[in-house]
Amino acid sequence: MHWLDHWLASLERALVVLLLTGLLGLGLLQVIERNVLASGIFWADELLQHMVLWLGFLGASLATREHRHLSIDVLSHFLPTRWQLWLGLLVNTVALVLCMLLVQAAWGWCVPSIRLAPC
Repeated sequence: MHWLDHWLASLERALVVLLLTGLLGLGLLQVIERNVLASGIFWADELLQHMVLWLGFLGASLATREHRHLSIDVLSHFLPTRWQLWLGLLVNTVALVLCMLLVQAAWGWCVPSIRLAPC
């Protein structure tokens, strides 16, 4: 399983680099076209918004994998080691549930014809 985790992390890094490069390039092209040619790419703004969303999702995934995400751990400094493990389990379970809810909402937003739950 370690090789699969490493391979997925490498794929995520490559996608982050690709998205960031495309985001900067398309944004720059859009600014130039609007200011120089008084026109623009009509679908670019929507695509840039989607790219920012996916960049945020993939960046958060990479930060979580490397334990470099934002965390508030005031309570863990006061708890004994045994309780810290349970607190970590609780926090990770809540984060998992919230991420699943976000995925369901994003799926319904991106693919409105397919619903995971009845409306």
